[in-house]
Formats: sequence, structure tokens, C-alpha cells
Amino acid sequence: KYADQLAPYSLMGCNLTAATRYEGTLFRFPLRTGTTAERSEIKPKVLSVDDVMCLFELYRRVASQSILFLRHITKISVHVHAKGRTTTLYTVELKDKAQRRNAVWHQMNRKFAKEAEKHGLTLAKKGAFYEQLKRFSEEDLPQGEQRLRVRFTEHDRLSYTVS
Repeated sequence: KYADQLAPYSLMGCNLTAATRYEGTLFRFPLRTGTTAERSEIKPKVLSVDDVMCLFELYRRVASQSILFLRHITKISVHVHAKGRTTTLYTVELKDKAQRRNAVWHQMNRKFAKEAEKHGLTLAKKGAFYEQLKRFSEEDLPQGEQRLRVRFTEHDRLSYTVS
């Protein structure tokens, strides 16, 4: 029914009609003219090419820092498809993805899971996690610091103005 809405995902190798699973997360920023914005049931706001490019530029400025706080995401690429051509604007990724597995966060999560299991609890819900966290003294919490190497690659710069 909405084949035209799903078509852009195929540019990234995602086939929503196939039975295969896509390993990743895709965001699509649909452009809206004044006319389409008025008809939109989702958000009646005009979204121009300049608006989207401004969002991409603003994110580019913090991309290297933001990936440090994403638990399962190790690579972010920003692509623009225009006039039949897909251009990669930039990519940010952890250089050593194994570092994420050994992060202090994961040490803490493993420790909480073991303690929760002893008491017949599950940490599947955020509330249960915080309840378990309250039971630990500061000395019992895993501590440490870690350096994560992040690579930022700028592939292409399209001409646009950021205001």
C-alpha cells in the first residue's frame, strides 16, 4: 500500500518485504512542502532540504561524543539521496568494537544481573534496574575509566547553509 514510502530503505540494503532481518536502525527524514505539511496526519510542519541539512550539520558537531553514550550502536553514517545518487556525508564509529563489551557499564550490568538472579529478580525493566542499583553501596559498584577510540570520517560535503 505504501511502497513509495518504503522505497528509500532499499537504498541501504533493507528489504521490508523479504523475510530477512535488517541488522541496523534507519531514520528517514521526509521532506514536506507547505501543501504536504497541511495534509500530514503525523506532523503538519514544513521540512525543507535546508532544514534537514541543518539537522545533519548540527549532529555532525556532536556525533563523536554521542556514540560514546549509545550502548549497542558502534557506527553511525549519514547519507543523503538526491537526484538518483546516494552520498555519504559522514561516518562516526568506534575503532575497537570489543572495547564496548568490556566497558564499565557492562561490568556493572553483569554484577547486577548476578545479584538479581540470587534474589529471583529480573532486570529487564528499567525500574527493576534502578531498584537493584539502590541496594548497592558506592564501594560495591564497579569503578573505572576507559578510553574509547572514535573515528570520524567526513566523506562528502554538500553545499548548504546552516543558520
